[in-house]
Amino acid sequence: VALKWSSLTSQSDPNVQSWGIKDISIVGKTCHRYCDKCFGESVSECLTCSAGYFLRGNTCVVKCPRLSIPTTQ
Repeated sequence: VALKWSSLTSQSDPNVQSWGIKDISIVGKTCHRYCDKCFGESVSECLTCSAGYFLRGNTCVVKCPRLSIPTTQ
């Protein structure tokens, strides 16, 4: 989630000391459906996977690659 805002502070009068929020926007990212937690929207930007998927690097896959050992978190 990103939070952005702008100030209402008057720069033209040095005797005026105030602060406020003019505009505010909150941006939320949704994860790929295979991801439980992520840092982007792509299947290759996962931190953890949804139930039934396995994390390989930052990608959630349907099954573990051959000869790999899954870990529990």
